[in-house]
Amino acid sequence: MLWNEDTQVDLANLWEALVKGEVSTANVRATKRVPGLDGAMVPPPRVPPRRRRDLVAEYDSLAETAPPSPDGVLTPDVYRELMADFLAWSNQPGEASFVLRMLSEAKGDAADLAAVSVNFKLGRCLGRQGLHLEAEETLRRALAAEQLLVGAETPMVAEIVTEICKVKLDEGDLEMAGQLAAHAVSVWEAAEAAGYEEADVNTIVTALVRLAEICDELNRTTAAEAAYERSLERLEYMLGPDHPEVAEHLGMMANSYKNHAEFEKAEFCYCRALAFAHRFTGPQSLHISHFYNALAELHRAQGDLPHAQALYQRALQVIETVLGTLHAEVATYLNNLAELLRVQGKLLEAEPMYKRALAIDERAQGTSHPIIAIRLNNLAELFRDRGLLEEAEPLYQRALAIDMAALGANHPNIATYLNNLAGLYKSRELWDKAAEHYTRAIAIDERALGPNHPDVAIYLNNLAGLYKAQGRLDEAEPLYLRALRINEEALGAEHTDMAIYFNNIALLYKAQGKLQDARLYYEQAIDIGERTLGAEHPQVATRMANLGALLVDMNELDPAQALFEKALEVRRNTVGENHPDTVNCAEWLESIREIRAELAEERAVEAARSAAAAVTAASAAPATPPPQPYTKSRVRRIWSGRARSAADMCGSS
Repeated sequence: MLWNEDTQVDLANLWEALVKGEVSTANVRATKRVPGLDGAMVPPPRVPPRRRRDLVAEYDSLAETAPPSPDGVLTPDVYRELMADFLAWSNQPGEASFVLRMLSEAKGDAADLAAVSVNFKLGRCLGRQGLHLEAEETLRRALAAEQLLVGAETPMVAEIVTEICKVKLDEGDLEMAGQLAAHAVSVWEAAEAAGYEEADVNTIVTALVRLAEICDELNRTTAAEAAYERSLERLEYMLGPDHPEVAEHLGMMANSYKNHAEFEKAEFCYCRALAFAHRFTGPQSLHISHFYNALAELHRAQGDLPHAQALYQRALQVIETVLGTLHAEVATYLNNLAELLRVQGKLLEAEPMYKRALAIDERAQGTSHPIIAIRLNNLAELFRDRGLLEEAEPLYQRALAIDMAALGANHPNIATYLNNLAGLYKSRELWDKAAEHYTRAIAIDERALGPNHPDVAIYLNNLAGLYKAQGRLDEAEPLYLRALRINEEALGAEHTDMAIYFNNIALLYKAQGKLQDARLYYEQAIDIGERTLGAEHPQVATRMANLGALLVDMNELDPAQALFEKALEVRRNTVGENHPDTVNCAEWLESIREIRAELAEERAVEAARSAAAAVTAASAAPATPPPQPYTKSRVRRIWSGRARSAADMCGSS
């Protein structure tokens, strides 16, 4: 209420004068010489410089002696409050709290508007310092006074509720923060209807976005999307559809839609924002490259890898034009494109991009920066995919050493690199080293993130996969089930990651011979994948192929063939005709055709034998042995020459 540009400039000038005075005094003392005990000229005894709080006290004394303004508005207490505003504005919340606490204590239990203002500002500064309990108590005192004096639907009530919401967010109490954010929105809208100037569109949009972000954190997707859409309507009404703030808001909405697997809505928002950027910044700008990159990520999430590749390449071309080929951000775009190429099996194309990204970041950031650890890890993953395990290991080790030095031995990033090293040792059948590294990764994340964090579930899943590879199936099962439970409680039963855990448990049950249980888990994995990723996603094709292989084992050839045909179609459209998984699907279909042909031949032979036996009517002759039943072992003889098994094609963990 009291803050404006003139007072800000005046206070800034006064503060600068006080600080310059301190510097000048210090410089004079540094050059001054006084006679010492032996008569020689020596520097004077050192006097410690005054603290910021000393300068605040000096300002306070000046405020005390300053005459009130002619209209009586500017009193000593108002001068002090203005000083606190300036200190908070200049990012000195501790000093601001010092001044505001003195004012608050002087007012005591007085319930007037000046006390409301002081306590609101004090609570906000305390919250910035992490003093959450005192901040909330102070803010609620201000809230009660404001509601008593003015009413429950004023801009000040909305601002106080918003600050309490921020405190609750800092404390991690998302449920209460969400309730407070919703209350703040309703108060702002009521204040707008009542005609308060402070309740403008921009303020309400900010409140709605905060509410949407909290709903996203709480996995309340419908509420989050509704808040984003309401805020977009208001922005477009205030600014028009072609405004930079509208484009920025569309980008936020698209991210939210993408996280909720609302891919069509996300693409619509990204494309609108991209069209705006083309009109107002031209075809070569950072905004253009960022939106192309976001669209590429969106298509990658949907499994549309060729389209994603084209968008990544376009984003890289634009950002290299804008920033040059050696900029650190170019390394990020190179890494993104390389990752996509690796997923598609284009390993030789991906390798030079990984290496170029690493070289750019080493030049820009030095060889010990944490980003270098990420680049080394990704290059090691590529070498591992190519079977170059000995070349991959030193890269993993170097990445681990960099982050150990930069972040400490108990940082979650260390768990990530330990997990990846464990995967390498698993590939080399160094079972004990792999188990040791997985166990260390689990212990680090349980300490750092808690025993029920989704990252812990990932490492439990991978340790279970190690036990499964060793044939220790009974030890693997409880780990898989614990990982499934953690993910279900943290992310919800319908989250896309749940399909991964269902798929892996199904692979385990198949190995244990529990074929019906395995079938149920595969079907759940496919159902979740189709609803969250879409029926044309490569991961859904993987799970279809896994279920198809199981059905072959169960002698159900018709549904198995239908699943492999669908998986083959998806893989041809997403990863290409020559990808190993596409080839493998085609080989399984050929195997099923061979099985059908052999069974038809056996049925024909049996029919001929039966007819011959009827004509001969040799009842005394020994009975003809029945045809060999169609069993799993016979099926395996037929496809034993295939390149990879279904489990290898999909990966069990």
